[in-house]
Amino acid sequence: MRYLHEYARPAPSILNATLFSLALFIVSSNFNPAQAQENSFTKAELHLQAIDIDLIFDGNQRLTEFNSLDIVLRQRLSDTLDGSILFGYLIALQNSNPIFAGQDLGGNYLGLDLRLHLANTQRFKMFGQIEYRYNWVDATITDQSVEWNWHQTALALHTLTNISNGLYISLGASTLQIDGVEKARGPVDQNIDFKAKDGLTGHIGLQFDLGDAGQIGMEAQTGSSQGGRITFQSSF
Repeated sequence: MRYLHEYARPAPSILNATLFSLALFIVSSNFNPAQAQENSFTKAELHLQAIDIDLIFDGNQRLTEFNSLDIVLRQRLSDTLDGSILFGYLIALQNSNPIFAGQDLGGNYLGLDLRLHLANTQRFKMFGQIEYRYNWVDATITDQSVEWNWHQTALALHTLTNISNGLYISLGASTLQIDGVEKARGPVDQNIDFKAKDGLTGHIGLQFDLGDAGQIGMEAQTGSSQGGRITFQSSF
């Protein structure tokens, strides 16, 4: 198995320049308003999310809380396919970890996704989605430092059903794969691999269409990931 500590952590200046360039490309590629309307959308989304996930560290299961502020820039690629760039701020908390119990690890992530529209009518939509993220968080507690780096891949199936004017119900299921390493330096000096506990996550939510102002959604998750999120969307 290839250890994730072989991968270099992106330098902040390089990361910021990359994020700005990718965001500028997404926005400028569909800047013409008439063309944007014809091709359906370029979308900006803001997600506030809090979930609990069981992670396996060298055979030991630890409940882990993740809180994130996510920015998603989504672009129509074809009649049935769209893709997005994802980036955001991430906080991890793991009370059962003997190294940093009760302390937050803070960091960022950068990712991509592709969404295939399987059904797309005014009253019902269904799509499959694949998402990849690279995540990194760290903290220093007196003379002890801890850093997590992990790859995260998700496969999902979502539906969106119109139940009244401007109100939709969302249902879906997803699987999540995490492959990472915890690197500790100080009195405790070790590298430990971790992964997500295998399982299926289901979600149910509501989405409200606010007209020209965009959409707002609320979602609850249960299964291997438990928690929820609030989503704000705007098309331009």
